[in-house]
Amino acid sequence: MPNMEVEADAGWLDGVVNEAIMDDKILVDKCCSIANGIQSQSGGLLKLVEKLGITLTDKNPELREKGTRILAEVLQNLPRDCLQKSEVHFITTFFCDRLKDHNAVIPAALQGIHAVIQMNNLPEDSPAHIVTGLFQHVHCQSQKQADRHVIYKILEAFIQNYKEEWKLLGPDFVFGVISMVDGERDPRNLLQLFGMFPHFIRTFPLGHLTEEMFEVMACYFPVDFYSISSTPNAITRDDLAAALLQCLIASPAFAEFCIPLLLEKLDSQLRIAKLDSLRLLQECCKTFTVGGMEKHLYDLFQSLHREIVPGTDKELCEEALVALKELIHMLSIVPVDKDQVNLLHKVLENIISVTCRELRDVQLSLFLPTVRMLLTITQASSVACNQVVTVVVPLLLNQYHKVSSLEGKTIVLQTLTMFLAVCEEQHVTPTTVPILAPIWVDIQSLYMNAAQHVKCEIRVEGIHGFLISARSLCHETRQEVYELLCTYVKQEDSAQVRQEVTACLKVLAKLYPDEVMEAVVLSRLQWNTDPGSEDEHNALVVARCLDALCAVAVAEPFTEYLVPRILSFITGKYQADECSAGIRSLRTLVEAPESGSKVHTYLCVQCGAVSGLVTWWLHGIQENRYPQIFCNEDLLVDCATIVSTILRTQSESFQSDIVTEFIPYFLDSGLNPEENNFKPLMASSSWHVTQSVVLLEALLSPVRQDVNIPPLSCLVMQLQTLAIHTSHPLTSRSAARFVASLVNKAHDDEPLAVLLSNLLVTLLDTLDQDDIPVMKATNAVNLFAWLTKALVMRGHRQTDIWVGKLIAMLSHDAVGTCVAEGFKLIMIQNEEYMNSDNYGNIRILYRQRFFQTFPELVEHYHHAAQPVRCNFLIALAYMLQGVPRVVLTMSLPELIPLLVESLEQSKVVLLLSILEILRDLLESKHSVLEGHIQTFLPRFLKLTRFQDSLKVRIAALQCALQMCNYPTHLLLPYKQQTVHELGSCLDDPKRLVRQQAVSTRSRWYLIGASGEPTKT
Repeated sequence: MPNMEVEADAGWLDGVVNEAIMDDKILVDKCCSIANGIQSQSGGLLKLVEKLGITLTDKNPELREKGTRILAEVLQNLPRDCLQKSEVHFITTFFCDRLKDHNAVIPAALQGIHAVIQMNNLPEDSPAHIVTGLFQHVHCQSQKQADRHVIYKILEAFIQNYKEEWKLLGPDFVFGVISMVDGERDPRNLLQLFGMFPHFIRTFPLGHLTEEMFEVMACYFPVDFYSISSTPNAITRDDLAAALLQCLIASPAFAEFCIPLLLEKLDSQLRIAKLDSLRLLQECCKTFTVGGMEKHLYDLFQSLHREIVPGTDKELCEEALVALKELIHMLSIVPVDKDQVNLLHKVLENIISVTCRELRDVQLSLFLPTVRMLLTITQASSVACNQVVTVVVPLLLNQYHKVSSLEGKTIVLQTLTMFLAVCEEQHVTPTTVPILAPIWVDIQSLYMNAAQHVKCEIRVEGIHGFLISARSLCHETRQEVYELLCTYVKQEDSAQVRQEVTACLKVLAKLYPDEVMEAVVLSRLQWNTDPGSEDEHNALVVARCLDALCAVAVAEPFTEYLVPRILSFITGKYQADECSAGIRSLRTLVEAPESGSKVHTYLCVQCGAVSGLVTWWLHGIQENRYPQIFCNEDLLVDCATIVSTILRTQSESFQSDIVTEFIPYFLDSGLNPEENNFKPLMASSSWHVTQSVVLLEALLSPVRQDVNIPPLSCLVMQLQTLAIHTSHPLTSRSAARFVASLVNKAHDDEPLAVLLSNLLVTLLDTLDQDDIPVMKATNAVNLFAWLTKALVMRGHRQTDIWVGKLIAMLSHDAVGTCVAEGFKLIMIQNEEYMNSDNYGNIRILYRQRFFQTFPELVEHYHHAAQPVRCNFLIALAYMLQGVPRVVLTMSLPELIPLLVESLEQSKVVLLLSILEILRDLLESKHSVLEGHIQTFLPRFLKLTRFQDSLKVRIAALQCALQMCNYPTHLLLPYKQQTVHELGSCLDDPKRLVRQQAVSTRSRWYLIGASGEPTKT
């Protein structure tokens, strides 16, 4: 029985081997079957070799190659631990012997060797045996690309896994590797080699072969290769350049060859060679020693100076500055011996002596590039910063007093401030370097002089200098600065100067809180309202003081003192100007990014700002004594913004308490139950009463979704009535937006479904009235649009019903245009309350889902009467503007006829929207538009003469310009006519149109000419 099994196994193996030999197409599959058989012990590797014996020894090299390839394929499919050491030794010897065979057999042998070296039981002497065979019998560069790739993979595996063995071979192994790779040109193989070489160079001593190893790689520098961009995952020149760079700096011993190489390339006219050389220099400074680069420092500085000054090529200049910074940094932190300790000093002396000539006149074109170079040096290290500043700052101080022009003085001040900013970063100040004290005194004196200059531009720079050097100001100087800044807060008319003053005060307040509290807050900026005071009734001074104090109040020590007093000032004042100043300053404070939740919580919890402001305003409305305050819409909006900004950062429980506190005020006149005339949600109430819905919206719209609003249905229906029937625009807009916010956050349950049904019926009934006033109809449409937006954003199941009704309403003769604006509203992002910051219920990609309704819009358009068709096109334009361009391009073929039709209309808003969309599509060279050049171009040209709108003419010209991005052969038939028609635009009465016409006509004139710009 065992003999029968052996015979069966042998017969199976014979059959599979014969099939593999006979048919190349199934060779790989059959080799997998053989490998599976070997693993299951139904066959053995030695048996396979026996079966392949005739093939492996055949006189025909093609048959020998096929047999070797079968063996290699089988090995590749075996697990690493499948073979015994003796089997691995046997098969290794076989493949190494095949390396002496015909050239046709070598690729299969290489494949087999690569499979063998992956095995776990590789004998100790096998790596040396394999490598010796490769070096002696395989001429690598004579092989095909794929076979060379296999050779490099074998070498890489040995380099990573058998380091100690190769170190024993010494230079012979290094020489063999060099011989193998020398002359490689394929980018795929080069990328593999460049990835392998750094590890190889760092691991194996190169000895006398150091220069040869470097030259093998240096011949590729700079990389001269350009890939086909359309090829997926193509190797790029940048990939090869970045990998090669790491090879050239892999050993400190390469310094003597690498630096002359990059200096040579920096002297070339080839831009890419300069860029690569500068990037190489940056890495050299991180790897090589000072000793290896010392003799080239002067030449390096000359080359860098040439690229930085005048620095006409921005990219080269940026790379040169980075390289210079790395070079100075290396010299600053890596002194090797006593001679090199003074090396940095000598180098900087040389640099300063060369550059100082260019700093003696601010009007010179080389002044700013030189300043930039010196600033980069100061950023490299504190030692370099100290040496440069000691020499350069006195020069700048002298320049300021010599130069007479406003521009010159401004440039010098800005330059001086930039150096001081670097000094602060490097901690090079009189505190750490006492020798700088006299220079700093002169600088502060200069800043004080500039801060009091007659020109506001100079004053701004002087104050900015104090801001930058705030940490280094002595006590006496700080006192003078406080006095100056406070004077400017009250008296300065330039907004730019006051802005800089405020910024300086904020910095000083953080650094010296006690001083600022005493010298500024408690004295000089303490607003006075006592009779007979200097600033009595001076609202402008009060407003400026409050602005400055609110800016300082973000710092913790000042928050507790200032915020309660500002709130008391607001609620205790009934003079419109001063009250307005306090509210606007407080709004600036709560909206400042630095405020954060700490300031908001303090305002809300400790100061009761939300309750206090709302109650104060509602009392003011009821008392009806100060209309200049409580009838001011801008102040109301500011108050509402303060309330909502504070409230949205508070906890859910606090928000619930606020809701419970204030709902009765608005629904039940809970503020004063005896006063029945205060009904803010009643449309019949006075507008100054109903506009307080803005405050209710600010209280309820920012709350979290889980906060319960008890009488939701009652509240929504009252708001609906108010939104529709009020004649006050602010009230109507706020009420409609408020209803939408409530619906958006409401729980998706039966009460909400009933509420939505009631709202829909009411709105449709209102719009169906024959004699409905235009104002009432417009309000109803706006509310309908807001509610549709709320449902679209949350993806509610009734969304399609509301959207369908909205589309149908575009046919309405009276309000169709207003309905079209509703589509814009739906597509707008980040509305005041309908957003994620206010915990809105927002599904991702809701705009894209809304855009999917455009087929229904198009269908209604085709059935609509001619007078209202434009409404549908405007609605479509708003949808297209709001949807991502990727989504738009997917539906573009269906939309082309409507876009063309839109360009025939006369509505400015429609034309601008469509032209903007087409301009973006043409700029991206969308292929669909290629076939419609003859359709769109005449319409663009016609609109360049559209008399009703300057913006339409400019947009049409821009579209005609972007059309030039398409292939020249498509545009040539239209060139002559286009150039001729654009000629009339050169006489347009508006300068902006003429300017755009020149650009567009010039570009069309170059179509097909030798000077035509390259089309990417």
